[in-house]
Amino acid sequence: MSYDFHVHRFEDWSEPTEKDAISFEEWIELCRADDELSEDGAYRDNRFDFDIPIFGWPAPEGEAASFLWLDGEIIVTSPDETAIIKAKKIAEKLVAKVQGDDGEFYGEDGKPDHTDSDANEQALQPKPPPFWRRLFGK
Repeated sequence: MSYDFHVHRFEDWSEPTEKDAISFEEWIELCRADDELSEDGAYRDNRFDFDIPIFGWPAPEGEAASFLWLDGEIIVTSPDETAIIKAKKIAEKLVAKVQGDDGEFYGEDGKPDHTDSDANEQALQPKPPPFWRRLFGK
């Protein structure tokens, strides 16, 4: 099962707001200015009348990673520590933050950022099951 990391400006990646969204244009401009990123395919979302480019990062050390803009955030799936560091550099340029699926935030070293220990502690607490699971019991 994959684990996503989110580069965003929201209070929490799971609660997006339009006013804090990273615009598609802003993302494309950043990618085109970053020599380490290159267009590496596209994602088709029927809500848009265009394909959303996926930008690859070859990773000088570690595993390569792909970055995808979607719904005002940048998503990278199952990155290793070097890709999390790259995500943090991207976040700094966008005045954003890096957060894992479980709600923990990450620092410049690619490790969970313990400076906001309350947020990370809260992120590690068990979450109630999704509504559909409570409704249907699956």
